[in-house]
Amino acid sequence: MEILSNLKIRSFLLIVMAGFIIVFLLPLDSLFFVKYMNESVWYKVQSDICCYLIPLLVILFYLFKNEKHVTIFFQNKRFEIKDILLSDGGALLLGTGITCFLVFNLIYFNDFTEPVGNYFNSTDGVLYSFFEGVFLAPFCEEIIFRGYLLERMHKKWGTKKAIGISAFIFGILHLGGFVSSFIVGILFAIIRFKYQSLVPSMLAHMLNNIIVIGLKSFFLDQSANVNSASEKVSFNLYLGIMGISCVMILIGGILIWIFLKRNCKGAQHETYRISR
Repeated sequence: MEILSNLKIRSFLLIVMAGFIIVFLLPLDSLFFVKYMNESVWYKVQSDICCYLIPLLVILFYLFKNEKHVTIFFQNKRFEIKDILLSDGGALLLGTGITCFLVFNLIYFNDFTEPVGNYFNSTDGVLYSFFEGVFLAPFCEEIIFRGYLLERMHKKWGTKKAIGISAFIFGILHLGGFVSSFIVGILFAIIRFKYQSLVPSMLAHMLNNIIVIGLKSFFLDQSANVNSASEKVSFNLYLGIMGISCVMILIGGILIWIFLKRNCKGAQHETYRISR
């Protein structure tokens, strides 16, 4: 018997969209604790309520309706740490390399002069970013994308389409980092298929976000101190960044190739089962 067999994707999306509308119509800004929060943090909290908590509550409700518990997604806890390291390392290097290559070409040839904003410039911003990235996002997103959506898409379109479409939607949700998110969406889906559990993909998601948060806070802090966004990128710096980006893309591609070689033999056949 499938998990959430009576929750269709169309119904799920309609319920979630209705929840979005309700959340944005409610006068949540008037809540007493909101006035003590940084404005950008509050907008992030409100976005997370819509993108994470509402879809999660819908899934939990249908699990309860089917007389199942959320722990059904976490039953098999045995996995190889090598898969987590390969997926995270490959996705971070390849995604970051491609992003740097595209962004610095855009900056160099268009001479942008706008300063870079810093979401990490307040204590509550740092704390909430850590909580969201390390705990909230991995837990909610893995259940939503690799727990529910991947299963439903697998039944409807098969393994390859399910992986590709769910990863694309996952990338759209992280539009600012679409390339990396699309890549990890594919790799985490393969891990989910292989181990029949969200435990390894959730741990990989946590590790990935810890590294990303660290890199973001460091580079945004450097940009704030140096104010490099208002200066023309030198040709030597441009060449150096292009070279580093190409090396990152190459190493990331190799790591992902090793990961796929280890884990995709079964994906060539429609034999994967996600549900118990």
